[in-house]
Amino acid sequence: MKTDKLIKELQRDCCDNEQYCPIGEITKHFIFNRQREMVQLKIVEKYKFIRSKDEGKDIGWNNALQEWSDKGYAAKFAEIYNEDLSITEIFNKIFNTK
Repeated sequence: MKTDKLIKELQRDCCDNEQYCPIGEITKHFIFNRQREMVQLKIVEKYKFIRSKDEGKDIGWNNALQEWSDKGYAAKFAEIYNEDLSITEIFNKIFNTK
């Protein structure tokens, strides 16, 4: 995945493109050496949101990360990850969605 494309995808939910974005600055700082981890965290965040919505309450990061590992999603991420795929494409492959 191209760095600029990844940064835009990571910022989409929390930054207004016309204003200064602290998340964007942090992302730019870490992305060059930690791209894989950033992608995985964003996918876990999406998973946490969906699970929280299903439960009717925030399941929290600890539970989301524990489920991510226990249910084999981390292993599946490791198999699927390719820097040419978008976050959405990787998410869809992990959860067999379109």
